[in-house]
Amino acid sequence: LEWRLDSDGDPSAGRFSRGPDVFPGTYTIRVSYKNEQSEAKENVFADPRMEVNMQDMIAKRAFMEKYNQLQSQVSSMTTDLRNAKAAIEKVNARVREEEKSVADPVIKRGKEMIKAIDELYYQINSKPAPQGSYSDRTVLSAKLGLVRGAMQSVQLPITKNDETAMKLIEAAIPPMEAKVKVLLANDFAAYKSYVNGLGLKLISDK
Repeated sequence: LEWRLDSDGDPSAGRFSRGPDVFPGTYTIRVSYKNEQSEAKENVFADPRMEVNMQDMIAKRAFMEKYNQLQSQVSSMTTDLRNAKAAIEKVNARVREEEKSVADPVIKRGKEMIKAIDELYYQINSKPAPQGSYSDRTVLSAKLGLVRGAMQSVQLPITKNDETAMKLIEAAIPPMEAKVKVLLANDFAAYKSYVNGLGLKLISDK
């Protein structure tokens, strides 16, 4: 059993579900298995190299929780776009078994949809770069990365640079979410209706 001194996060956030580290204090560790349970007390001490107060730690914890929320939002957009692209690629692979007169228009429309998805996806994540090349620092995930360095501990103070980086990413995410929502709810939904309207049932309506 290993506890990294972190608090509970958002379970729906997947690999970003870890919460901020806990405040200094005494904690009860409970382990349950079937009908058996064991518990012990654990003391978490403040870093003696730092001078911090509870108010600053509360502010830092809120900052870290905001970061985790934003990271989850970016991850969700990325996943939704990837899933849409994978569905289209599956359709294009399957429809090649149909007559050319049926397959060609479907594949053409699928490629157009993938191009639109990629345009948004690569505003969120860097394009694959040759070895030794720098990633694109203008994309959404890179801007979020500017805040990541502040996530080490609730006992480390928030700097002005951290606050500025957070404000920039907070402002950048809602417009991108709106773009992704429009693309999936309108363009991708129309594409799904088009494909299923052919009677091929190659893509889920969900």
